[in-house]
Amino acid sequence: MKRFDVVSLGELNPDLILAEIAADGPVLGTEQGVGIFEKTLGSSTAITTVRLARLGMKTAMVAKLGNDDDGRFCLNALKEEGVDTAHILVDSKLQTGVTVSLTYATDRLLATYSGAMNALETEEVPDSLLASSRHLHVGSFYLQTALQEGLADLFKKAKSLGLSTSLDTGWDPNEQWQNDALNKTLEHTDIFFPNEKELVEMTQVSDVDVAAGQLLDRGVGTLVLKRGNQGAHLYTQAAPPLKAPAFITEVIDTTGAGDSFNAGFLYGFLSGQRQSEALRWANACGALAVQAVGGTGGYKSLEDVTSFLEKQI
Repeated sequence: MKRFDVVSLGELNPDLILAEIAADGPVLGTEQGVGIFEKTLGSSTAITTVRLARLGMKTAMVAKLGNDDDGRFCLNALKEEGVDTAHILVDSKLQTGVTVSLTYATDRLLATYSGAMNALETEEVPDSLLASSRHLHVGSFYLQTALQEGLADLFKKAKSLGLSTSLDTGWDPNEQWQNDALNKTLEHTDIFFPNEKELVEMTQVSDVDVAAGQLLDRGVGTLVLKRGNQGAHLYTQAAPPLKAPAFITEVIDTTGAGDSFNAGFLYGFLSGQRQSEALRWANACGALAVQAVGGTGGYKSLEDVTSFLEKQI
């Protein structure tokens, strides 16, 4: 028996959520009214980790914070959710990062100050923690510049210890996309979680089936493609694509929806579900997430997701 189902390695920061914006999109030189403001736990990696904990998975997180109010806010939020924080590093020389999420009617804009989130290095992940875990998950690859070069070797080490691995790159704020460190990491990635825009940008191929095939050829085991209101696709080398429609639901805030989707799929994967059922769980967790403000809003327990799924046709 392993102590943890999932150890997560990544960025950790609060989100400042601005939602119910009357305008259609950001316009320079103007002032826009906002209906909702909340400060919530942010970061792709932390949101996925919290969601997994709520689904009953035993989780731990490795991250780096500043010795400041935002850092303490994040640390307390993880502890309240039951996430093991023993390996989160606090560095008084750093400032905790922050993301401002502007949620418009049709899409969102994320403005991120990286701060401590781009200072974590793979050498700071204890081998003993890996050895006591079943799965290693990393989010926001492009934001974590200090992590990138060593991540392929870390994933390789994790797999040698019997862990499965998953990766969500997030958006590249520099819009460079082509990255040797990423390509090397994909060779040791069991589950890759891009959304449609990210997949097209990193491959420069508009046909998602062809683009997914290119990444499978680079070594990805399973590619799980997030397509928003068009649902999700799952690709492997061994079988035709699986396609699962999105659940129809009211959308209040899309912050963290993809990260909640990740948690739903990983829960299914680690629970031994068939891929089609894990994909359905992923869509359900994403659908519940958009019904509330903030990346960790929308569902609180395994029973919430089970109840939602039981009501679907």
